[in-house]
Amino acid sequence: MAEASLIAWIALGALCSMPSQQHALEQADTVFEGRVLVTEPTRSGTLVRMQVVQRWKGGQAEQVELHLAPTTFTSVEPAYLEGQSYLVYAKASARADAEQAEKPQSLTPERTQLFTDPCSRSMPIALAEQDLLQMGMAVVPFDPAQHTEDFPSLEQNEEEENTGDQDPTE
Repeated sequence: MAEASLIAWIALGALCSMPSQQHALEQADTVFEGRVLVTEPTRSGTLVRMQVVQRWKGGQAEQVELHLAPTTFTSVEPAYLEGQSYLVYAKASARADAEQAEKPQSLTPERTQLFTDPCSRSMPIALAEQDLLQMGMAVVPFDPAQHTEDFPSLEQNEEEENTGDQDPTE
């Protein structure tokens, strides 16, 4: 990771009133390690598309879109760099679709946007050793429908068992 980016994250930690790891975990709707696929500037900040590497809380998606609020109190702007991994503490919010605005909606993956801000405790994975130790084991997201070629079908397994070498003493 670029040294300047790490310095920006460390400086931001000194400027923010960072929550404790436990408080950040309790307040976040989802906590995950994500690898940045692409970043795009938006009118209200930055959109970061991430591949979820492992998850401690919330959701099941293999990829997420994270909306970053810009910093307003400092010129230090931590960057999410493509190809780099981050520990993310994010809040979820229902999308406001015009035709669905009057109907109450649950926070499903299709209807959820993830948000974080510079003082949420999100950080490069290289700086997250203490948080990772405190949270322990994570879940690795996996969508079997996306990876069917990696696994033989049940019928293939049964055929192999029936045509395999049988013990002649049986």
